[in-house]
Amino acid sequence: MSSVLDTLRSTLFSSSKSLPLMEALPPFPSFPLYSLSTFPAALSALAQTPSLEALKQFYLTAQPIHSALLLCSWNVLWTWLAGEITGNVSQVDRVWTFVPLVYTIHFTIQPLVALYSLLPQAQRPETLAAFWNFFLNNVDHRQALALGTQIVWSARLTYNAARRGFFDPRSEDYRWPVARDMVPAWAFKIFNFAFIALYQNILLMLIAIPSHYLLIQAHPQTYHSPPLPEKVSHALMTYPYLTTSDYVLASLALLCVYGEYVSDGIQQSYQSWKHTPDSKRPKTKRWTLFPFGLGPSITWGEEDRKRGFVAQGTWAYSRHPAFALEQTFWWLQSFFPILPLFRGFPTAVVKAFHATGDDLFKTVELLVKDVVLVESFPFWAIAGPLALSGLFMGSTLFTEWISTPKYPLYSAVYKKRVAMFWPIETYFKRVWLSLTQGNEKRKLGERKLGWGERRKVD
Repeated sequence: MSSVLDTLRSTLFSSSKSLPLMEALPPFPSFPLYSLSTFPAALSALAQTPSLEALKQFYLTAQPIHSALLLCSWNVLWTWLAGEITGNVSQVDRVWTFVPLVYTIHFTIQPLVALYSLLPQAQRPETLAAFWNFFLNNVDHRQALALGTQIVWSARLTYNAARRGFFDPRSEDYRWPVARDMVPAWAFKIFNFAFIALYQNILLMLIAIPSHYLLIQAHPQTYHSPPLPEKVSHALMTYPYLTTSDYVLASLALLCVYGEYVSDGIQQSYQSWKHTPDSKRPKTKRWTLFPFGLGPSITWGEEDRKRGFVAQGTWAYSRHPAFALEQTFWWLQSFFPILPLFRGFPTAVVKAFHATGDDLFKTVELLVKDVVLVESFPFWAIAGPLALSGLFMGSTLFTEWISTPKYPLYSAVYKKRVAMFWPIETYFKRVWLSLTQGNEKRKLGERKLGWGERRKVD
């Protein structure tokens, strides 16, 4: 299948007259910078004959990363202008739930669209079943698996955003007015363009870059013109079929999405109960993991309402569990193109374990050269998760700086006992408080958070 697809795509590229042929990409570490340098030339070719037909040919013949850059540029432009015109800078927030999925869909189906355009009319699928078979027979299965997990991710996040009113054109993230009041108007305009529109839109494209790596790994002869060093070509040709690591990554990614769903459900249930008018609010509120009151539950009372923030369930392990799981989800996505490169790693490790003396050094040298080839290692696959983690760290610190003064127990007890993101840090905080304050004082603070035995505390 892959060789047929590569041959047909080569025919398409060589037959294109109005746009430059697809250029060979350099080895992985430098390809994003190379793509940026060649993007203006590809864009100028499109600008010479601006039309829907030219745009179609651009999509079929240009590098897929160039199509993604074109979409990213458009997103930067319209979100920035919309923010300036309306005075509401939450434009990127409203598309956050599905834009990364759009990029991943593009990287996954672009070869299929090109192949479909080359098929004779009589051979093109017409029914839904025929299209499905065409998709299964020609798509890279590793890309499709990653895409499937992102569809679930997007559905959950879109649902949560919709029920919280984020898609209302009048809604704006409560942090932006605070930031707007902290700086001069001209400075916030620069911030709107440089960070809100530019940085965040680039980030949304970067977290989809692992799918682009998978595309190159599936069709190295198409997306890398020969000659390539033999070891690089070999390293790029990952297993064409799914392996155990792929299923493990997908399962963990879906588990992250489910954890976010649970965390958001706890928060939504608590906040809706807390903000219910006194005359209509019941004295207690019970949340259950499953519908119809089934499964593990959390019951909040008057002390919990006065505390002002939720601290039970997943929120007892992380102050921002959904943020932690969101970061984890995209780190897992970045591993899809990375783990297949380690297919010889277990065997090499076993050899290194049994080797001694000079044999050990030779084995380790081969392990580094053959298993983790610098020329083919997808370093840029982790750029998106790194940028996302940095964004979450900064935005969460800002969020807590705004909200902490409203809730005395948040800084006095909760922040000292529970980590910002990672549960392992929460465990270390528990140990530290036990050692420095004693178990009784630690447990007193935990009871103020609604943990353990219910009793009146000062």
